[in-house]
Amino acid sequence: ARDLPFPRLSAYAYWAYAVGGLVFFCSIFFRLAPDGGWFMYPPLTSTAYSPALNADLWLLGIGFIEISAIAGAIELAMGILRTRAPGMSLDRMPIFAWVMLVFSGMVIIAFPAVIIFLPAAGMVSMIIPAMTGVPLVGYRFVVLALVSTGFFSFGLWVHHMFTTGIAQLSLSFASAASMAVSVPTGIQIFAWIATIAGAVRLRPLRVPMLFVLGFFFIFVLGGLTGVMVAVVPFNWQVHDSYFIVAHLHYVLFGGMVFPLFAAFYYWAPFASMRPLSERLGRWAFWLMFIGFNVSFFPMHFTGLAGMPRRVYTYGDIEGWGALNMLSTVGAYLI
Repeated sequence: ARDLPFPRLSAYAYWAYAVGGLVFFCSIFFRLAPDGGWFMYPPLTSTAYSPALNADLWLLGIGFIEISAIAGAIELAMGILRTRAPGMSLDRMPIFAWVMLVFSGMVIIAFPAVIIFLPAAGMVSMIIPAMTGVPLVGYRFVVLALVSTGFFSFGLWVHHMFTTGIAQLSLSFASAASMAVSVPTGIQIFAWIATIAGAVRLRPLRVPMLFVLGFFFIFVLGGLTGVMVAVVPFNWQVHDSYFIVAHLHYVLFGGMVFPLFAAFYYWAPFASMRPLSERLGRWAFWLMFIGFNVSFFPMHFTGLAGMPRRVYTYGDIEGWGALNMLSTVGAYLI
């Protein structure tokens, strides 16, 4: 498209975001920063635990940011549907445009939690064909998988609430959605692998492709533990333990950060007119990849051994010290 359809709406979205961010971050200077935990969970956000305006300012800032996101989503969705370049039908759009269309629809309807993965998946679907010189295998299946992921995302977030006493029927639906989302995700992963396998000749592994391969390894491991925590009895056992911390980071760090770094290295010449250093990029990749796995893989075992989340210290008697030291070393590597 030459331009987005509603430039004033884009400006409105920007200023709403700026106001929301200002309220959100400036609260720290008035000793009113959010104090209900990293995700602002109840009951820590109730007046019993947060009697001042901390949670209210957080909510006000988030409200403006959500308004901004919805305005931006409307802009993107209308741009993709109504102002495409001449001759570009929906079935010829780049996968990233499909991703942003699904992403925008999710934001407009409800802003579900797994929204963070979709843009990363779109980046990977653009980078792999360029790095291999082969068109993306299964274009239509990948599009269908993206739409399915958006659909399932409205139900699977409830697996964060399996221990809150919700109804058995709700548990069953959320468990099914949490397992079912692995199907469209698997379709995309196999399409990416098939594209790499279809390359006529193997090209030298450049840094963007290294980060994509790191994403495969880490994200698939996170997906496997995701199917585990989708099973309600197992979820009850590991809930609020370090096993969940490990799973969460394998999904979010593997599913978003590694593709994002691949995108930085792949698209840098468009912004700077020169590529980023391949040598430094390889150092960055291996330090991040090794550091991440050294840091978070041991947390599966500390979690299964009973270490709870959201603790700032622990006693030596539990025997968690060695694994936690290993995680600390990995964190410094990252």
